[in-house]
Amino acid sequence: MRLRLGLVLLTALPLTVLPSFAAVAEPVVNDRVTDQYHPLAFDRQNLSGLFAARIRANIEGYLEPMGKSATTVSDWGGYLDAAANSFDYTHDRTLGDTITKVAQSVLAASSGSRGNNRSQLLGLLSYYRVTGDEAALSKCKRLGDAILAQPAAPASIQSMVTLYRYSGDRRYFDYCQKLIQTLYPPNVTRPLAAANSEDELSQLLGLVEFYRVDGDDAFLQAAITAWHQIVAGRLTATGTLSDAMGNPDSACVTLHWMQLTLELFRITGEPQYADALEKTAYNQLLAEQDFKTGQVFTAVPLNGAKAAQPGNTCAISVSRGISMLPALVWGHYGHGIIVNFYTPGHATVRLHRGASVNLYEETTFPEGGEVLLHVEPDHKIRIPLLFPLRLRVPAWADTFTVTAGDQHYTGRRGQYLVIKRQWKRGDTVAIKIGMTVKLVPASTNDPTAKAIQRGPQILSLSKELNPQIGDFPAFSFPVENVSQETVTSSPNGMQGDWQGDQLYRVEGRTKQPLVFLPFADAKTYRTTFPSRVQSSALD
Repeated sequence: MRLRLGLVLLTALPLTVLPSFAAVAEPVVNDRVTDQYHPLAFDRQNLSGLFAARIRANIEGYLEPMGKSATTVSDWGGYLDAAANSFDYTHDRTLGDTITKVAQSVLAASSGSRGNNRSQLLGLLSYYRVTGDEAALSKCKRLGDAILAQPAAPASIQSMVTLYRYSGDRRYFDYCQKLIQTLYPPNVTRPLAAANSEDELSQLLGLVEFYRVDGDDAFLQAAITAWHQIVAGRLTATGTLSDAMGNPDSACVTLHWMQLTLELFRITGEPQYADALEKTAYNQLLAEQDFKTGQVFTAVPLNGAKAAQPGNTCAISVSRGISMLPALVWGHYGHGIIVNFYTPGHATVRLHRGASVNLYEETTFPEGGEVLLHVEPDHKIRIPLLFPLRLRVPAWADTFTVTAGDQHYTGRRGQYLVIKRQWKRGDTVAIKIGMTVKLVPASTNDPTAKAIQRGPQILSLSKELNPQIGDFPAFSFPVENVSQETVTSSPNGMQGDWQGDQLYRVEGRTKQPLVFLPFADAKTYRTTFPSRVQSSALD
């Protein structure tokens, strides 16, 4: 499949190329809760590098081909949500035409089962948000009414709260309030258990969304408590919830986990949530997509081979997750700017007094840890601008040093380094992040199994790039000897036919170095190894 090279650096086209996209819709009900973190508007940023390539593959390799055939998508509501986010970022003409056709089909469809109504409602609300199409809002109200007439469904809270925001119809709020009171009785600090991880996360996400419009802090605390319980005992090294066997759960679970974590980050602004998003995005989410074709994998174990499962209803969740990436990189915090992810690109940020600042980020991250962030106030601004710049210090980084002008700063991991100064044109912030190598537990099911983490990425031993290994599934090595010194970027000569950007040579007691690559790029691989290996296993 040949992808359009014009989107390697994804740039925005004016909305006028699509007359049917009238205007961005605004909620008619204001939230009672004010967010601490506000993601930068999608159309005010252009990513390059790894994230841009993944977004491009998602659009051209997945969304556009899928949108041409009604037989290839099992969840048109989820499709519209992913496509609307992607269009909001790129304003790509071809994608816009596809969205319009799909939306017309969904608008013409009759109400159906509870789950189908909920999915259509979510998708059409996303479509309405980026188009302002009143026909879509009218259909959303009919879908909402159909949900009101059906048995109460906790998974519908998120979409019904959003419908209340855009419609102002109090009935949808009352529906959610009644459900919330059933699921989370007063004075109960721990949410009731759901049938499975997907349902549980859906309920928690609905709880957080209801908190936004209701403002009762007890709801937020219940969600935060549940989030910490999941982090403490149910996450894999790749940043998603584990299934009964200790492997990553479904792509639906990955998406819901990212959505929940992002909402908690937006509300609190606490870096622990940004750290969790980084782990999930760079590992589990990207592992669920083929970076060359955009194909999605709905089965991604820690060891083995990735697999696409035709007809799997969670397939669209991968695309929706990829479409979220621009919300994670940078945005507003208070009266200043916050940088969460270190990825090359350009952003234009409007500050509270109407001034605009351009950010240009140069880096090879996550391969390397050096970042140049150029801060350029708008050319019309003649005097320096005073505002704080927040830089996230990753929790995995042993070192984080910054130079801005003649000032030097040292960040503390898991926190934000705040630089408040008079910014003027030509200012550059030089960031050096130590790309720490460490061993981490693979999952909660087997505490003896370890995985190698370099920077934010989990590394996997590739079967294709290590042909010298005979019995690959049984192969192991003394993983406890892996360190910063034994993991080095692989020279070109070791790559063979590999088309990715990252390979790593791992030295050990094996006869020749082993070749590892990011878990996100692996196809047939080993990611976990016992922390102690007998010498005979190396023969």
